[in-house]
Parts: sequence; structure tokens; C-alpha cells
Amino acid sequence: MSSRDAGPAARHRLAVDIGGTTWAAGVLERGSLRVVGEGPTGHRHPRELADLRETVRSWAAAAGPEATVGVSFPGATDGSGVVTAWPNRPDWTGSRLSSVLGLDDRAHLDIIDDGAAAIRGEMSLGAARDVRDLLVLTLGTGMGGGFLLDSGVRNGLPGDARTLGHIRALASSRACSCGRRGCLQTALAALPADDVLLERGTAAWPDGEGCLNVLADLARVLGIRRILATGGLLRRTAVRRFVRGGFAARGLECVVPERPERSSLLGALVRGTS
Repeated sequence: MSSRDAGPAARHRLAVDIGGTTWAAGVLERGSLRVVGEGPTGHRHPRELADLRETVRSWAAAAGPEATVGVSFPGATDGSGVVTAWPNRPDWTGSRLSSVLGLDDRAHLDIIDDGAAAIRGEMSLGAARDVRDLLVLTLGTGMGGGFLLDSGVRNGLPGDARTLGHIRALASSRACSCGRRGCLQTALAALPADDVLLERGTAAWPDGEGCLNVLADLARVLGIRRILATGGLLRRTAVRRFVRGGFAARGLECVVPERPERSSLLGALVRGTS
């Protein structure tokens, strides 16, 4: 996607990716993503994200009344942009995203699920161009993702914060942040250190193996042969090798973008500018 392809809308769009650990903001410049701000979210209450609000306000003041903020968000929101559920960060429930970003209710917000954003971003500017069918796995604070089926993005029911990570398929009795047990994302709590994972491989992370089994079976049922793995955890060499090798051993191709932590930010940026 070039800056010419993006058109004038790109000049008035800021992308914000809010994750359970970090946030990032970016703009499209000469056909590429330029990050204009980033910082921690962690367990900070939404009211404490002054650095995020200042970044958004500064950009909005310069962009003018046509400004739109595309927001990649892992929780569920209602039609007015109020968070209705985010199992990994329950303190956010009831927060209005426009207020979190320091904008008034007249602001143009375009909220997109982070899994769907990752698909759209990599379809437009990254590792999933010219692909019609794909399973996307996002690994960060939690586990999410979605599907590309016959070039259409699928990522669950509107208003439902549950994603791939909340499929209940593990034998583990470990409690999930959603209050249930056996969710795939509970495997992340047992993720070993990189040196252990590199040395012992699959034996070091049996719950990780269980996740790959479930997701590989799901992909095959849907006729999907390619996996796109994104998210901050994929910056770790050991995790990247585990995921790539695990899917390859199950007969599936696994692609990891050059900057896996930026896939959802890309998607929040390109939607509405392409």
C-alpha cells in the first residue's frame, strides 16, 4: 500500500493499539507506518494513561476536524465505545475509549478487534498479501486471533470479548482471567524461560503443545493451511521457533511478520484509508 493508494484519508488518521502490556500510536507516512508514541499499560487504570492522552490530543489538534482515530482493542465495546468486557484487564470495564484517549464524544473513533486488526494490517502492508484463507494467532498479554476465510475477516461475535484464547480445550486446571478453566491462553502462564524452551523444546511447554494441537485441528477443519503468528511474544526467538516449528510439524505453514508487535497497529491504521 503506497501513500498514493491511501489517499487523503490517511493524512487525517491516527492508529492506536491498546494492549494489556503496552500501547502504541502511529501514522501512515510515505506508505509506511511511523510510530509517534508508545508506553506501558500494564495494570494501570485507564485514568492513569496521561502519556497516551497527550499523544492523541497533540495529533488531533494538528489534524483538525476531519481527524479519525483507529483503535485496535482486545476487549469488547458497545456501540458508543464503552468497554463492556476485557477479561485480562477488568478495571477497564465501563471506561469510554474516547475519554481514555483524551477526546470528546464528537471525536471520530473507529474501533476494531485486535485480532481482526492484525489480519487487516498484514493483508494490506505486511506478510499476508494475496492470501485468501488464514488463521491468525496473536500472542501477547493474552491470546487472540481470528480467521481470513475466502478473503473475509472473521473474529467472533460483536460485543463478545472471548477470542481464540478462550476456547476451553486444555486439561489444565489453571484459572483463566475470564473466570473459567481450560482456556487456551492459560498456557501463557506456564511459558518457560527462553533458554529452557530452546534447550528442551516441546517437552518444556506441554500446554503450548496442547494449544498448537487445537489450533492446527481447527485450521484443518476450515481448510486453512497457513498460520500468521503475531504479537509481542513473537519477538522472543524461542517462542518464534516453538510456534513456527510446531505448526510445521503438523503440516501447516507458519509466517511471523518482521515486526509482529506492530500487526494490530497496522490494521488500525489502514482500515478506512485503503
